[in-house]
Amino acid sequence: MSKTFALQKLLLRSSALFLLSAFICMGTACSKSDDQKKFEEEALRLPENITETDAGGKINENKKDPDDWRISPRYSGLITIGEPLTQLPYPNPLPFNQKLTLQIDLRSIQNLSRIEIYVLDLSASNPLVPLAQQAITSTPALIEFKLEGQLISGSPGGSDAEDLYRILIYDGGGRNLISYGDVRIGQAGTP
Repeated sequence: MSKTFALQKLLLRSSALFLLSAFICMGTACSKSDDQKKFEEEALRLPENITETDAGGKINENKKDPDDWRISPRYSGLITIGEPLTQLPYPNPLPFNQKLTLQIDLRSIQNLSRIEIYVLDLSASNPLVPLAQQAITSTPALIEFKLEGQLISGSPGGSDAEDLYRILIYDGGGRNLISYGDVRIGQAGTP
């Protein structure tokens, strides 16, 4: 009887340890989810600064915004924008009649069917205005988007187009934010 009791006690402890481990794992997953939510809330603010890049993609180190083009907690280590494998979006500031080059390095990612790019327009009823999308057929891959200044600004031109715009990069279906950054349409040094 004592061997049976000892075995039951051992099984009970093992079950309790397993349940505790499961709760800890779920708690860790929740914190990642909270980190992702916080990241997405930060992205839905008004644009503030830019990381200035020239027409060849070289970064002006004196004009670098640490908030631009960070990768979300969900995709950290799986996707990069910028060094070491890609360049940050360029040129920035972007002349109205030119295209912004945006490179995204995708590592081995399961269940990523496409990349969607939006511009944030907080004055619109739907604040996410679609700019571009691309299907992902395999990873790893380096994908590149060319986004027109006119399309980003949503303006036919002139002084109405000169402003700061927030670009948002989502996985398929706009479910999870991957990254975001700010682009200035107009000349360098424009307030």
